[in-house]
Amino acid sequence: MNASTRDRAVSPDATLGRRRRMLLAGGPLRRLAECAVLWNDCWFEACSVQLVSVAGTRPEDSADRELRHDAIREFVERACAFDIVCCEVTEALALSAECRKAGRSPPPLVVLEVHGLAVAEGLRDTFQKHYGFDPLPELIISETVAWLGASDVQHAGLLHAGVDTSRAYRLDASVFIYEMMLPDADKRLRDASYRDEQLAPDVPHDAVIVPGTGRRDRVTWIQAARLLPDVPFVAIGQSQVEIQAACDELGIEVPTNVQGVHFLPLEAFIAAVRRSRICAVCLYAGTGDGGHTTVCMAQALGVPVIASRVPGVLDYVQQGESARLVPPGDPRALATAIRWLWEDDGVRERLAAGGKAAESSRRAQSEAGVVHMLDALVLAESRRISREP
Repeated sequence: MNASTRDRAVSPDATLGRRRRMLLAGGPLRRLAECAVLWNDCWFEACSVQLVSVAGTRPEDSADRELRHDAIREFVERACAFDIVCCEVTEALALSAECRKAGRSPPPLVVLEVHGLAVAEGLRDTFQKHYGFDPLPELIISETVAWLGASDVQHAGLLHAGVDTSRAYRLDASVFIYEMMLPDADKRLRDASYRDEQLAPDVPHDAVIVPGTGRRDRVTWIQAARLLPDVPFVAIGQSQVEIQAACDELGIEVPTNVQGVHFLPLEAFIAAVRRSRICAVCLYAGTGDGGHTTVCMAQALGVPVIASRVPGVLDYVQQGESARLVPPGDPRALATAIRWLWEDDGVRERLAAGGKAAESSRRAQSEAGVVHMLDALVLAESRRISREP
């Protein structure tokens, strides 16, 4: 029995009866000092990791990435001290490969399918080159790895890749926004100051807010903004340079009612979204995922949502009840929906109330699903340990 196994070698009853330690390994976190918290009898700690030399999620960009071996070894040493590790596919591949190379057992994993398996396809050659084997097949069949899809598209991708249905979980995105898992999350959403100009001084009140990065269709919402010159638009996570590039593509000047804000920390983001009049989630057409975390946040804050009718988002909204859906790539339809909500207080209030109720129910169900998933992983780990010589 190796050292990492000894650290976690407890009986199933003892494991389920004590507070488990779970490491959330992900991108940059803004509240690291506060990310060691108790939730449902599980201690969560967070760390920021970057295990490859180039950021990005397109498979064609990932094949030639270089692994940061010092960062991988540091991450593995920390991860093996935890009962469970939650991470995306890149981190899971590195953890599994390094542990196998060192002859040690990795901790049980919750693997988030965000851009995951698409990225994994591009990284497998890199791991094969450095380690002499491909760690993905072992991850897919391991009984101590649970896979989490935040939409039907992601869940179907997991099953298509060969993940067993008993270990492919379909849970909603709002549960695994790391900073929103902190115990003060609901209070911060409820009590976010509507008038506190200190939090987001560059974001005006009562605007159409367009948050997020990833698959955002800047061209379409900018065209919609041109059709509504009296309505202010604020893009969060999209810099003025990116907006200028989209306008150059269209051959137009940046509309005077459009503003870009490259980054806001979570507290400022909450304040900015909450005091907006409408949240617009404008996405490219196709089966790629994205947008649902923004939908969850806006609905939790009681802000009416207009979103592109694309897979992923459709799992999180009901037309006319919790959001208004428009065809992707149709600026006139988007502008029409925004004008309608902009001028009709009753419609905004109805959509906001429906969205808030939907998010509250979704969050409660998903939290119960997370607890079930963690219990199943702990039992699987205990069974694995009991089989070791």
